Amino acid sequence: MKGGVRVAAVSAVVVLIWAQPGFTYRKIKCYVPVAPEIKLTGVRKVAVLDFEDKSSNSHYWKNDESIGRDIANKIIELLLQDKRGVVTEQGGMFTESFPGVTYYGDATTRVFDVVERTQLDQVLREQNLGQHGRIDDRQAAALGKVFGVQANIVGEYSVEVTEGQEGACAKRSVKLDATLKVQNVETGAVMGVKTATRLIADKICPGDTRRMATEAEITSEAVRFIASDLVTAIAPTFVKDEIELEQVQHKQLKKACEDAAETAESDPARAYPAFFAAHSSDPYNPELLFNLAAIHEATGDPEAARQFYQGASQLKTKKKYQERVASIEVLAASNAYLADMGHPVSATALDTAALNSGSLTKVVVKGTALDRADVYERADRTASVVASVPGGIQLQVLENSAEWYRVKLLGGKEGWLHVSAVKR
Repeated sequence: MKGGVRVAAVSAVVVLIWAQPGFTYRKIKCYVPVAPEIKLTGVRKVAVLDFEDKSSNSHYWKNDESIGRDIANKIIELLLQDKRGVVTEQGGMFTESFPGVTYYGDATTRVFDVVERTQLDQVLREQNLGQHGRIDDRQAAALGKVFGVQANIVGEYSVEVTEGQEGACAKRSVKLDATLKVQNVETGAVMGVKTATRLIADKICPGDTRRMATEAEITSEAVRFIASDLVTAIAPTFVKDEIELEQVQHKQLKKACEDAAETAESDPARAYPAFFAAHSSDPYNPELLFNLAAIHEATGDPEAARQFYQGASQLKTKKKYQERVASIEVLAASNAYLADMGHPVSATALDTAALNSGSLTKVVVKGTALDRADVYERADRTASVVASVPGGIQLQVLENSAEWYRVKLLGGKEGWLHVSAVKR
């Protein structure tokens, strides 16, 4: 980091990680896209103007208003990144490494076209328009006409520099406050506002051999972080998603599932067939349902993940399962947002034969998870039993008569369930 700047602030980005105490099993670690706080639906192209200086003090080391230009330029740079947020983290003595990978191959954080800076400057000069701060409706319309822009990104900032002592150490800090506004070029209305603050500091203590970072260097760090905070509010970003798999205890399936879990750590899609084959042999195993859901989540199919997580939580009451059922809604909403912005996400192709299709009518089996209800080959109690299902689960109904339901079972099987076994 330039000049030895110490960052004294942490970005408030949601990380989809649930830490589990004690022993941890194998994990799928990847990045997934998350929708922004301010959803600019219908906006495809934007212009980013210099931020206006509202500081009470002058910046002797900078040309007038150059910080506002630096913020605007950094925002443009971040808006044009395709996989913003995806980084590789090296582990340390007390921290785990995190791979910079995403399995959402066609998901992108670049959802806006941005007016090229030199073109914008030229038009602003030619038409004698202001280059920072709030622009009026006439100016906004002029930009829209020239560039086909639906929204302008404008803003203001203030900088406060503090120098002093912290014990025996000399300390220099810069506090940067910035407010971003998105203006509709047709109406001039404000479509969204985001305010962010960064406090960045450096200090030199007796015995240090390096120099203290300059005010300019510290401010440059603050600009980098503040721009990231502001862009995260208006454009999607990739965040960490860490899913600890479940250890399958089934004696005949344990070895194959151990191998599959190891594979899933580096290639979830390649691990899927082995887990699915085990699931076909033991369709009501909650650990297998959870692991199938985890792979669907990591590879871009939250709808399929939701179904398997719900199946696991119906069979086994576990906080981890319930948390995943809730968290998958964040990813489903993000996928819907990207589709609305013209960038639909295509899930990685997996064997999805276990997913339900057709009618959505369902029945709940009477009893608890310790009880079993027989499902017959035909609508006849003397017919062969094709499965014994636990109470409390939902089954999809394919057809029904006065006394029987033809239901779809996990693993793709079908059978007939008597009405006496159905919860009313």
